[in-house]
Amino acid sequence: MVEITMRMEERKRTMTKKLKFVALV
Repeated sequence: MVEITMRMEERKRTMTKKLKFVALV
C-alpha cells in the first residue's frame, strides 16, 4: 500500500515538473 502511494507521489512530482517546464517554454 505504501509503495503505491509513493509511486503516486513520484508521478505527481514529475507531472508538476513537466507542467512547470512547459509553462516556462
